[in-house]
Amino acid sequence: MAADRSPVWPQGYVGSITHTDDLLGVAVARRKDFRSIGIDAEAIIQPETTAEIDELCMSERERSLRDSVEIDHQTFSSLCFSAKESFFKCLYPLTGVWFDFQDAEIASFDPDLQLLQMRLLRDLASGFRQGQVFGGAFRCTERRVYTAFALPA
Repeated sequence: MAADRSPVWPQGYVGSITHTDDLLGVAVARRKDFRSIGIDAEAIIQPETTAEIDELCMSERERSLRDSVEIDHQTFSSLCFSAKESFFKCLYPLTGVWFDFQDAEIASFDPDLQLLQMRLLRDLASGFRQGQVFGGAFRCTERRVYTAFALPA
């Protein structure tokens, strides 16, 4: 583990970890294939914490998107939180910059294909620019949401 508590991978590899109370997930790839990857798993939030999570991590555009798709509020809020976590885990190793939930937003969301796009809302180091869009994937179960982003080499 690095001083900032991020995982340290063997030479020539990139990876990401996630965990919940009863699940541990790891994704590892060769650096020659991927610049970076980020994964996250989150329990579906409880109804009483939905407003708090929405306030913490959801933009007005994301609220509009949530209201336009056929997915329940708790699942979408959990998905938004998880997508931003996995997006951060993907970009942080390349930029070394801590950014928060309001610095990126879900730009598009396709529940049928289980794909989403994340739009960066600020410039970061290493050439990542405001407005840049990144593709990701997600899965939802009754208990959890899973999200992932990967940047090809």
